Amino acid sequence: MKGKKAIWEPVDLMIIVENFDKMTLSRLHEHVNNFRSDADSVDLSALRHQLRRMGLKKQMQIRWSAEDIAFLKNRYRKIGNVELARRLNSRKKTFRKIDGKKVFRVFTKKHVEKKLKLLGLARSPKELSAIRKQNRKGVFRAKITFGQREYVNG
Repeated sequence: MKGKKAIWEPVDLMIIVENFDKMTLSRLHEHVNNFRSDADSVDLSALRHQLRRMGLKKQMQIRWSAEDIAFLKNRYRKIGNVELARRLNSRKKTFRKIDGKKVFRVFTKKHVEKKLKLLGLARSPKELSAIRKQNRKGVFRAKITFGQREYVNG
């Protein structure tokens, strides 16, 4: 249905609510259109818009706190991105409360790289070399246990 405003029937809304947590967005889109005629089918952007109006979200964004940014700025010259992400995760300081429960932000190497770029922070070749030496020495190696197996990370 291009160019026309989607008309949402109560049946459509019930299908969305019942299946929102169980299906991906594309699968939900197919499922909703299975109950509609080809002339009445809705496009993906119309479904997204309706989900927003209903207050349904697939992802939750937790922003970097001022403490996390300060932590990053103080340590990025001496520690690699993977280790920075691990330390930020272990601090457990950035969270949102949802239904009375704390949901903590998870940091990855990619998040750290992007934040460094957005802040305009870059390491010199000398700093990068020192970080690589630390990594080779195993300064930041950690043992990870899955079941009865142990793996060395780093």
